[in-house]
Order: sequence, then structure tokens, then C-alpha cells
Amino acid sequence: MRDRYRWEDPAVFAIAKERSHAILLPYDTIDQALSPALSGGPHADPLGQEPGARSPWKLSLNGSWHFSYSPTYAQREKEFYRQGYDCSRWDQIRVPGIWELAGYGTPYYLAFDYPPAISKNRWKIPSIDHRDTPTGLYRKDLSIPESWKGRRVYIHFGAVKSAMTLWVNGAEVGYSQGSMTPAEFDITGYLHGSETTISVEVCRYSDGTYLEDQDMWFFSGIYREVYLYSEPPCHIRDIHAVSILDEGFTSAALSIEVLVRNSSSEQVTRTLELLITPEGQRTRSPSPAAAAALQPGPKLPQYSKGLRRAPHSGAQRTRHSTGC
Repeated sequence: MRDRYRWEDPAVFAIAKERSHAILLPYDTIDQALSPALSGGPHADPLGQEPGARSPWKLSLNGSWHFSYSPTYAQREKEFYRQGYDCSRWDQIRVPGIWELAGYGTPYYLAFDYPPAISKNRWKIPSIDHRDTPTGLYRKDLSIPESWKGRRVYIHFGAVKSAMTLWVNGAEVGYSQGSMTPAEFDITGYLHGSETTISVEVCRYSDGTYLEDQDMWFFSGIYREVYLYSEPPCHIRDIHAVSILDEGFTSAALSIEVLVRNSSSEQVTRTLELLITPEGQRTRSPSPAAAAALQPGPKLPQYSKGLRRAPHSGAQRTRHSTGC
């Protein structure tokens, strides 16, 4: 019986992966947050084309990566993620990008069928032909900004097709499937000094490919932006906003739920503020603060929830003091 890898095991689709949340980036000032990305920030992309380019807490990993392609998973360089591994002979590839469009492998356009490697035998599903399992290996060396010390560091992959495994400085961090959605990992505990090596193994096919049978091109690779971002130990992790119009459709109640994570080992006090800025306006109207406690949670995320309402036509900022 052949080996069964996790990319063909329906019971495994994520390992040590952050749960999904609204995409947020930290800033030092409101002006930074509200300014368009007209030019690259201190750690952003040189052309300043990405959202968040003005944040000092975002480090873009877009650009040139070392890349090795193999037509089958068995032929890949298995030890490529180890510290000191010599990848100088590898090619360079642009990230984000699709490796078929860079000359590796064969692109498929299928309207109603699967690629040849994907079995349609009802008694074998899911089954992927191991003789046709294209695999791409990526490596990138980088330096972590000195100012990030003492903070949490996350890596964000906008999308990877179809399955990926991540290593940082030679240690395996996690695994992800779901090729049309972001994948994030907390890599704080894998950083040792400023010099860091990111290694990613990407499989063209996985059992998740069975969910992608539609009128489409079958492409592969890290095809959306990749970046690191840094948060303080106590930070906003998610936000959920819902607005409900009144019967006359002239105003709305805005309900905002904020999830705050405390990854430190102690309880601290912070103030949570909400600033709503309709287009062309930057009016602030503070409301009374409310106290709440959030216990530390170095292992599991801890959250605090708050409800805020504001008229549709005006700008309002709410304040919420929380212990976290």
C-alpha cells in the first residue's frame, strides 16, 4: 500500500493555522491608517502598491524567491527547509505568481472535468496519481526589524494553490489547504535573532482539488501577496460590523463586535476606541468609557466583545476600556 500524505487525507486541511478573521493591519497613528499607500513605508514594497504600505508593522515578502520545481512529490528536495541548505543553484521566481506561467509544468483549462491526476473512480476518491504530483519549493531569507522585538509576528499568505507546508528557520510551523482563502500563522516562537529563513512547500493537487471542479484554469503557486506583520501582545484580532436600517431607510443602527487577543502572561489595561470616518469627513464624537476584564491567555486566544451604535449619516468614535 502506498504512502498516504496529508494533502490527500480529507481529515487534514489545517495544522497550527490561525482561524479566519477580518484582514487588519496595525498603525502607529490615525493619519497613517487613513493615508493611501502613495509610497512605500519603511518595510513595505518599494513601489508602494500594497494596502498597508505606510504601516511600520508590515514587512512585504513579495518579490523574488528561490524556487525549485519537481514533476512529482517524490522527486522534491526533501531536506530543502533545513538551516544552511544550499539553494544557490535554484531558479528565481516572482511572488505572487503562478508557476505554470513562469514555464514550470502544464496549465490546464477545463470546463467540466478534473486534471488527469485526479481520480474519478467513485471507489478511490479521493485519490491523486503520485506519478503526476507537481511540487514547488520556495525559500526566502529576510531580516526582522529590530523594532519588532517583544511583539507577536504573523505571516500572511493571501492564497496558495493547492496545499502548503510552512517552515521557519528549519522548524515546521504548520500546514494549510483552501486555495482561494488566506492562510496565517503565528511565527513568533520560531524567530531567533533578526535573520530569518522562510521555506514553503506547495503541492499542485490535494484532496481539496475535488472541490474546485468548474470552468477555470488549474494553476499553482503562491499567487497572492505574502507579508509579515507585527502586533503587540494585546491586540485587536477580529472585528465584525452589522448595520440595520430603520423602517424609513434614513438611518441605521451599527453594531460592531471587536475581538481582542491577549497573548501575554499577565493582565493589563488598554483602551479600545472606534473612529468612523464617512468619505470626506473625519469627525470624532467620544462616548463614555466602559470597563471590562480580559484574562491573559498565552496559549489560547482570549477575546472581549463590545456593542456600538452610530447614526448612518454622522461620524462617531466610541471608547471602550478593557483589561487585557
